[in-house]
Amino acid sequence: HSCPACMKPMLPSSGRRTRTSVGIDAHAVSRDEYVQTLAKRVLYSRAYTCFYMSVIAAGFVEVAWILLQQGGIGTLPKETMFTVVETYVTLGLVFEICIRASVQWRRFFQSVRTLFHIRSTECV
Repeated sequence: HSCPACMKPMLPSSGRRTRTSVGIDAHAVSRDEYVQTLAKRVLYSRAYTCFYMSVIAAGFVEVAWILLQQGGIGTLPKETMFTVVETYVTLGLVFEICIRASVQWRRFFQSVRTLFHIRSTECV
């Protein structure tokens, strides 16, 4: 049966158990468990690794661009491409923090390393 009304939603509405159509209790994952599982799949995927490496490379390009410009110390390049690279790095870091927070919710804010990453992203 493939009508939209009969299909199960991807995210459970609430609770840990649901009632099936035949009256038997079936285990269902909570919304938090689903989000955490999805975040783990993203975090440990090859595509995410490539994305993260591209954010690091873009950060190096950004630093080199700032150091090699002719405007002097304390001035940022005014090219549109520099703004695009800066935006990509910033959004990439924010995305990375959100994924890590989803995976390690309880331990996330207890780590000094994590707090450093959040503060460094705020500075960018």
